[in-house]
Amino acid sequence: MKIIRNAISYQGMLLGGRPTAQEFKKISEGNYRTVIDLRSFAETGVEDDRKLIEKFGMTAINIEVAGAKGLTKEAAALLHEALSSAEGPIVVCCVSGNRVGALLSLRAFWIQGKTAEESMMVGKRAGLLGLESTVRGILESDAEKESGSAAQTDF
Repeated sequence: MKIIRNAISYQGMLLGGRPTAQEFKKISEGNYRTVIDLRSFAETGVEDDRKLIEKFGMTAINIEVAGAKGLTKEAAALLHEALSSAEGPIVVCCVSGNRVGALLSLRAFWIQGKTAEESMMVGKRAGLLGLESTVRGILESDAEKESGSAAQTDF
């Protein structure tokens, strides 16, 4: 039985879209300890969900990722820090799960040192769909910058 509809289990985490109140209850009953929400505070239900998460005895962490503009190195670093320090098991969610896959992909590249292609695979396994071309563009641009700077030599 799935805890969250359309959720993905990946590297010990549960990833997906915004859980319902009933799903938050199931999450807590499944012994998940932390929920990392990637929605911005301007989105509907963020504060209500935080209250539900805490009501069910879990820790709520919010990292604001406002669509494609929110896919930054800072957000990837915040996610990495949260994943490294939070009590597990962990749920990572947004509205659809797309930002979850996107940010995990960028974290893999910027922080974990994976190649652009390896990072895209991480993102796809983690739910990356609609933001795929945006993430690929970011990765390719940064990979080109890195290879260009590595090719430069001092004279």
